Amino acid sequence: MRDMLRHCGYKTAFEMLKDNLSEKELMELLAGYVEEDESGYIEERCEQIACDNFEWVDWEQAKEDADEAAYQAYRDGGL
Repeated sequence: MRDMLRHCGYKTAFEMLKDNLSEKELMELLAGYVEEDESGYIEERCEQIACDNFEWVDWEQAKEDADEAAYQAYRDGGL
């Protein structure tokens, strides 16, 4: 891929795609990657946006964190 990009005058695939795809094509490409993401990155980014912009709280995670803290305190002899 690197050789092909260099031959075409690009350093990165992103530059090549940005210069040669329409905004609609780029958005469709992005949508495909977002929907197929299995790494957890998209979920993390959406959660951060929800927290920052919509005051969303993951109550399930908060309960898990509190339970873990209580268990650690118990194990450490704090209770």
